[in-house]
Amino acid sequence: MKKLKDLKAELRANPAVRQAYDVQAPEFELTRELWAAMREVSALVDKDPSPHKPEGERLNALSALIEDYERKHHPIDMQDPVEANKFHMDQGNDTLAPQI
Repeated sequence: MKKLKDLKAELRANPAVRQAYDVQAPEFELTRELWAAMREVSALVDKDPSPHKPEGERLNALSALIEDYERKHHPIDMQDPVEANKFHMDQGNDTLAPQI
């Protein structure tokens, strides 16, 4: 079985693949940074730091950055409650969907 770095080198030797990779490289780096920030947030949440201490301020800042990124890149449209109930009932449920 090939190692990931060997496979990556083999693929990047192809000019067309290399060009496609280079176009996506900034997004790949951003994704790595996002996952690193989420791991750090998880570790900080486990510590439950005071919001007025450096760890608490770091947690708040990272959380705000992650939330902003997700809002811009993965928006969630709010569903119309009437349409949600129609869909729920069309799926074979006789009762109205819970209203949250």
